[in-house]
Amino acid sequence: MVVLGALGLGLLVGGRDSSGRAATGLISGVRFSALGLIIIGTQLSGNPGYLGPAIVFSLVDTIVAVFVAVEMGRRASAVQGDSSPPDQPSPRPVPPASGGSS
Repeated sequence: MVVLGALGLGLLVGGRDSSGRAATGLISGVRFSALGLIIIGTQLSGNPGYLGPAIVFSLVDTIVAVFVAVEMGRRASAVQGDSSPPDQPSPRPVPPASGGSS
């Protein structure tokens, strides 16, 4: 829930640009896992009671972000595929160079 909440808030504050919203949302969703592992490792002396759940959270956090990024990529490529310009006529072939006899 925390990951999805942070992802949603990141999307809300990302601005009007869709790529900016996507980047802000994904970064907001995954930024806490590394910080939590650092704090547990340094301040709590790597206590296994805290470290185990933190590692599980970090893995789930990363996996959720990867799935969201893949889905966003699929949707973006589908939108690009629909809005591609109509087929352009192929350029005229260049005639072969004639053997110049003088």
